Parts: sequence; C-alpha cells; structure tokens
Amino acid sequence: MNYTLINAYENQGDYLTRYPLAIINNLGYNGHEGGKEKAYDLAGVEIQYYSKATAFDVTIDTTTEGYASLYIGSFSVGRIKLEAGLNHINQALHERYINLKPDIEGLLPNNLFRIILESGYKVRSIEVLDKTAKAYQDKRPKYCVYGSSFTQGVGSFAYPYCYAALLSNFLNAQILNKGLSGNCLAEFSTADYLASLNVDAYILELGCNMRGYMDEQEFEKRIDYLLKKIAETKKKVYIISSLAFFVKEFAVFGPTAPYYEKNINFTKILAKLARKYNLKLIPMTRLMKEFSDVSADMLHPSLKGHLAIATNLAKIIKKG
Repeated sequence: MNYTLINAYENQGDYLTRYPLAIINNLGYNGHEGGKEKAYDLAGVEIQYYSKATAFDVTIDTTTEGYASLYIGSFSVGRIKLEAGLNHINQALHERYINLKPDIEGLLPNNLFRIILESGYKVRSIEVLDKTAKAYQDKRPKYCVYGSSFTQGVGSFAYPYCYAALLSNFLNAQILNKGLSGNCLAEFSTADYLASLNVDAYILELGCNMRGYMDEQEFEKRIDYLLKKIAETKKKVYIISSLAFFVKEFAVFGPTAPYYEKNINFTKILAKLARKYNLKLIPMTRLMKEFSDVSADMLHPSLKGHLAIATNLAKIIKKG
C-alpha cells in the first residue's frame, strides 16, 4: 500500500469501515441498530501520501454518490463529487502552488497529498495510481472524538467545516472521528474498543442520542462503564455535555420542549459521573453560546455552531 489511511479499516468484508467488524456487530440497543450502517460511513477518513507529482491520481470505488475534499499539505485544493462506481480523481494542482511550493514551519509537508472522505457513501476500494507515492507517517498528536451526529458532522454542509475537522486545524492534531450519527449509544464493547486505541486524548460528546432510546438507569450504567474504561487509559479526556445546551436554551419552551425531563436528568447524571472519575466536563453552553448556533431543525449545530464549538473547545484544550 503506497498511501496512509487515517481512521479506517481495510479488509473488512466488501467495504472499508470506521470500526472493526467485531465491534460493528455489537452496535445498537433494544432494536435500534443504525450504528451498524453508520460505521461504514467514512466521514473524516483521510487518504494521505507523499508525491512528486503535480496532480492527484487516485481511484475510489463507491456505492453511491458523495463528496470528498482535496488538500495539498495544509492548503485546500477543492471539493469533488464522487459518483456511484469507480471514480478517477485526476485533479491538477494550481500553478501558483507548484511554482511557490511553500514549506512553512507549522504547516503540513508541501508534498503531502490528502483526500478527506465525507458522509453518505460506502467505499469498496482505494488505489493510488501515482508511481511516486509513498505512505506518510503523521506525527501530530492524535485525538479520538466519539459522539452523535454533531461529531460526525451533520449541519456543517461539508465535512471539513464540522467541529471535529476544524479542531484538527486549530489544535494541529490528527482526529479519529468515531461519531455515529443518531447512534452514539455507548455499548460496552464500544467502550472497550475506544479505550484500546493508540491516541493522546479523547473528546466524548455524550447524551444526545441516548435520550431517545433508553431510560436514566440504562444511560447511567453505560456512561459509567465508558468513563471508567477511558479514565483507566490515563489519557487526557474532555467530555462535552451536549444536552446542557438544550436544558438552558430550550427552557423558553418549558415542559413542551422535546425530551424536557430526560435532558435535565441525563445532564445531571453525566455531571455526576464526570466528577466520580475526575474528568473534565464541558457543558455545550460553553461551546455554543447563542441559540442561533443550531440549525432550523432545532437540534444540530449550524455552520456557525460548528465553528463556535471548535473555536471554544480548542481554547479550553489549549489551556489544559
């Protein structure tokens, strides 16, 4: 293999996945098993390789249409549409980049080709046709981000603008995005898997999906196990209490707000367990500070909301 694949597993049956098959088989709770499908959704998976070429030369075989973003080093090249079937990405670099080829301290290497995959399709295969390509070893700190559709990037229009992807830039770090849109259910086997990852820190965005599928007792049992396993890694851990935003901002609607009581109860449980394991808890109200940070579905962050989350979270993390 003459490229590096970040945040994905190959040889997982017919498709690439973001979780090992053994973990995928255990995703779900009480008949809600959408996570099995979301684990095949390669949001945030990145193909990286060194190259002496002046254009991308890669094939990607997808099941349905979708999008991917192209970068050379730290610089955006563009966003391309992938069709169902075999796609040949043959995109030339801008002549000004080729002439200048900036090699600036603090930026990624100027000959590093990057393809960031987005949501909405499965990938059967990837082949780099560039004969000069060589795999790249990214030495930046590695963060595992686990959560709901917020984390997978819903509401950001394009994956590079979701809070997890923006954090990669703001923290100069690698991001392993393990978000499962609608299906962040903290299964015990998922907790074991996340704790086994070779990462430097964890960001856990918790509460949103679980309120729709389980009661307070089940929520506490699962979150208790998850935080216990992650705390045992001795790595930096940042917990985002996503429901805290709705407890505060949706107070204007009173008891008629969706999941009114569970929003309050789950938020209290999460705070209690964060204290139990001495882990840093960040209420979403410290990240999204205005009601207009959600989109018109009154749930997911807007593009503005994703930027607010990333900006404020990066500040908190940098303070330690």
